[in-house]
Amino acid sequence: MSRIFDTLKNFELIFMKLLFKKIVFLFFLFFFTNLFADEASDKVATYPGDFETSTFEDEVYDPLEPINRAIFSFNNAIDKAVPVLSMSPQLSHSPA
Repeated sequence: MSRIFDTLKNFELIFMKLLFKKIVFLFFLFFFTNLFADEASDKVATYPGDFETSTFEDEVYDPLEPINRAIFSFNNAIDKAVPVLSMSPQLSHSPA
């Protein structure tokens, strides 16, 4: 029984190492792909006519709209009640 447990434990370690290597590889692949794609996407010219929508697209049904509006109102009220931006110079360290 202990041989089976040791085999499973070794399998799990090997599997985790391979999974980690794949995740690291994919992270760097996406990271470096974005570095090279940024230049090409900055050169794309857009015009106001590109963003015209139909009335059907403007009236998309959002079943969570009441909840979204309530959360948005709550966030706005908190932003007005807690003056974080006016406190930020006091919270940040000034260079000596």
